Amino acid sequence: MTIFKARIDRENHLYIPKEIREQLGNENVELLSLYKATVIYPKDAKPSDIIKSLRLMIENLKLFARSARGGGS
Repeated sequence: MTIFKARIDRENHLYIPKEIREQLGNENVELLSLYKATVIYPKDAKPSDIIKSLRLMIENLKLFARSARGGGS
């Protein structure tokens, strides 16, 4: 998992890094947003594939949180 930095410009446009656009392919995408996180996925993605990706991301975020806090969770 790679964490990318992104910025919203003055016109409220969000630049999606090339690496992420390449992963998504040249397809229409959907966004699912809740509270403090948003998921972007190809419109025709299987829900099970999205869930697998999210589970891996959650595990990586837990590891990141532990190392950033010196072992805390």
